[in-house]
Amino acid sequence: MKLRNFGLAETVELQSRVREWAEARFLPEDDDVVMVSELACGQPGCPPLETVIALMRRGRAPVKFKLFKALAEVTETDVKRLGKPGWTMKDEGRGW
Repeated sequence: MKLRNFGLAETVELQSRVREWAEARFLPEDDDVVMVSELACGQPGCPPLETVIALMRRGRAPVKFKLFKALAEVTETDVKRLGKPGWTMKDEGRGW
């Protein structure tokens, strides 16, 4: 019997690439978490897939950014344009 990964390896690779771009953009510290997910949206008018980047720091509410495109379509430029120019996870408050 041959097992298939159903594209899991490709998805993990894409998530890692986008997470690396997000980490370069938002400069998390060692105990911060940057999570990248691709979600299906079934609501009318919503694109079929969207990419969510969540920035999580202990003691702070998560900051989430949505890109209304599939994970494979996200570019480094898309990630660089997220949030206020110059804002990083090291900044205090919700100035994103």
